[in-house]
Amino acid sequence: MRIALGRGMSRILHLIALFITVSAVSACSYLPPVALEATPADLEMLAGQWVGEYDSVALGRRGSLEFKLAAGTDEAYGAVLMVPRGQVLPYQSEPYREGPAQSRDPFNTELLTIKFIRASNGSITGMLDRYWDPDRQCYATTVFRGFTGRGVVEGTFRTTFDCGAGEASGNWRIEKKSARR
Repeated sequence: MRIALGRGMSRILHLIALFITVSAVSACSYLPPVALEATPADLEMLAGQWVGEYDSVALGRRGSLEFKLAAGTDEAYGAVLMVPRGQVLPYQSEPYREGPAQSRDPFNTELLTIKFIRASNGSITGMLDRYWDPDRQCYATTVFRGFTGRGVVEGTFRTTFDCGAGEASGNWRIEKKSARR
């Protein structure tokens, strides 16, 4: 028996999967290390936990971001959740596998990883590790730029596709979470 999900139910499933994945990121289950180059002043300014979002109106993509930097060190951790337009499952670092339903389980998602970040005089640049873009059926690479100020980092990103499908751009913004008292 096949059940057709209405647009509202599909949206609810999408939000549930997004909430679970963001909760996993927020719970700090595991954020991979990030190569970080920064001046001492930028390291101090970036120290802490940062959360936010990115979006590309043209592509209909949006997702959550989290980044952490331990104070007094250059040890950073970060991950990105990116959900394709009209889908429940987020983008993965490898192509989706065909097979049993558990291979596409939204409760077992993989976050995209940040390859490196450079920070100097309040300016930030970086790159995500290569990931699979199911819309174009090829690998994609995203670079980002931003500027810091008053507990906020915001900027733009540009994505290129290995299959020659052009490039796309969008905006991102993260805010520093205040320390718990």
